[in-house]
Amino acid sequence: MKATIVKTFILLGLFSGLAAAQHDARMTWDDAVREMLGSNPESLSSESLKEEYRRKISSAESALYPQASAVGNYTRANPSSGLQESYSYGLNATYSLYSPSSRSDIRASRLSLAKTEDDALVLKNKLLYLLRKAFSDLLWAQDSLAMADKTLKRRQDNAALLRLKYNAGRESHAALLETDSLVKYAEWDREKNLMALRTAQRQLNKVLGRQLSSPVGAVEIKSARPPEEFSVFGKYIDAHPSLSGQRVLVDSAREALTRARTGYLPTADINANYLFSGSDWPDNAPGWNAGLNLKWSFFTGGQVKANSAAQRAAIEKAMQDLRSSRDSVYVSAEESYYAWRQAYSYVSVQESMLEATRARAWLVQTQYVSGQATYFEWRDVEGQLITNQQQLVTARRDLAAAYSAFIQAIGLGEYPL
Repeated sequence: MKATIVKTFILLGLFSGLAAAQHDARMTWDDAVREMLGSNPESLSSESLKEEYRRKISSAESALYPQASAVGNYTRANPSSGLQESYSYGLNATYSLYSPSSRSDIRASRLSLAKTEDDALVLKNKLLYLLRKAFSDLLWAQDSLAMADKTLKRRQDNAALLRLKYNAGRESHAALLETDSLVKYAEWDREKNLMALRTAQRQLNKVLGRQLSSPVGAVEIKSARPPEEFSVFGKYIDAHPSLSGQRVLVDSAREALTRARTGYLPTADINANYLFSGSDWPDNAPGWNAGLNLKWSFFTGGQVKANSAAQRAAIEKAMQDLRSSRDSVYVSAEESYYAWRQAYSYVSVQESMLEATRARAWLVQTQYVSGQATYFEWRDVEGQLITNQQQLVTARRDLAAAYSAFIQAIGLGEYPL
């Protein structure tokens, strides 16, 4: 039994030291956002992907510039007339005067970059949601631990008061035993909240991109007050990054149709060569040639027509997907808006209930000390007070969660008040 008690106090001491360390390492919400965007692996990967697509645009644009290369050739043959050797070496240059497909490829690459940037905004929105949730959970764990400390102190004070009355012969042994058991429950509840604090710290460190064991704490942030009407968020829904990505897909489908139609269009380029060639090495009689190449495919066996029809169907699908996505975003945002409003109102309800219960608890305790109230009346109101305190902490956590869900649904990292 003594060994168990010693282990319990060691564990409490370790967690108390952990709580003190996280208190010293508390960060604001703005600090957390900056650190996450600069350290989170998914955020860094997204930035690298955008840089990849920027380079792909440069690669596509290279088709519009002159191309030059060094060429060389050596041939040895042994026909019936005898051994023959020939060689050639020199320079070759090509410049595209008109190539619809190349310009279409450039536009497609730019649309791919735009889609990647929209996807990066969607990812940022998701990461900010996860960060706010982890941040809020840590705040709740901190508040729950503080509440558990207060509850334990209150239970200990109540037990001391009841013991005085028991020693004076004015209270029953059953009441004393019950009060002592409530103290033990409060000690267990405090230990449970210490463990919840550790878990919340690990979750926040994961989102931040830190070592999981790093000490961290959170400074309280307040959720914005919801406006009276949902209609004020219409412009934010239209700018939702997922919808911007869908619009890019529509534009990409249209560009693919343009690309398919280039099969009907001519191409033109100029070509020039400066070569040394012959059967002797080296040849002192270089030659050159230059010319204009035109190409127009007037019959493709129906390939261009079929590809164009397929792309028109792809455009229609992309437009319908965009419409469906907007409806989904609107419904999700509206639902989360009402959940946010309800959670905001419920916090006020819990604050009012706690204030009333606290006043009643003081009155009943005074009556109990003077003998005007029974132990059971005092016990019940004390239990109700502690329950209301815990419910208020939970209501504030639920408000933070509802606000976080709304911010994600609306597609913004923060709601601009």
